[in-house]
Amino acid sequence: MSVTLDAFKKSTSLCYSVTEFCRKFSRLPKVLHATFDGTNAGQVRSCFAAYMDIVKDQVCRKEKDIAEEVLEGVMKGLEDHVTRTMHGDVVATWASGADLDLWRKAQKLKDWGETEFGLSNCRMEGDVMDKAGSMLEQLPLLMTPHEKLSLISDFTSLLLTDLLFCHSLSHDSHPDTCLQVLAFALVRYLGGKEQPAQLHSSLSFVYTFGTYRQPTLRETFSFSLFQGALSYIENL
Repeated sequence: MSVTLDAFKKSTSLCYSVTEFCRKFSRLPKVLHATFDGTNAGQVRSCFAAYMDIVKDQVCRKEKDIAEEVLEGVMKGLEDHVTRTMHGDVVATWASGADLDLWRKAQKLKDWGETEFGLSNCRMEGDVMDKAGSMLEQLPLLMTPHEKLSLISDFTSLLLTDLLFCHSLSHDSHPDTCLQVLAFALVRYLGGKEQPAQLHSSLSFVYTFGTYRQPTLRETFSFSLFQGALSYIENL
């Protein structure tokens, strides 16, 4: 029997039960802190992943003949549904300590140009930087791990495609050029803001609650590179 997520919402109490669980789960102190400052993030991730496995088992029990591809669609839809439900509780409306520290560092570096970032052979185009900044403005507003991860991947691809491969770089460019490009763009973005952005908080949300969907290689690379760029800035 093939079912959709909408049909599941109407025909069973499972979606309601999952939503109620996540409302309570997301308000536990350890869960709130996991996305705000990284405390207990690994433990919370494991618990949430285990619960989603239980939900998957319940789906299979209720719909014994469900096709694998339909099951995958239902579970992905459920992950999106419950993470949207939890988002307002687990992601604070104010910046975390890590976000505040990053913003303060960017304020000190905002007058740095490409040369200071080791990018003397790469000139950043203003329209690309503006588009990158607009993408980062949307990151805290997205309410599922999949949406945030997709945007991070698009942000990274924009910079690496338009600022690396479309520019003439010397053959002896520094091996950290990718990190430097992202770091430069992030400093330009944060340096122009009057308050911190929720970048660390968004990454924490993706890591903690993006447990069911398997990221693509592109997404995995982009996520790691984005994390690396934040660390690069903090260590300057």
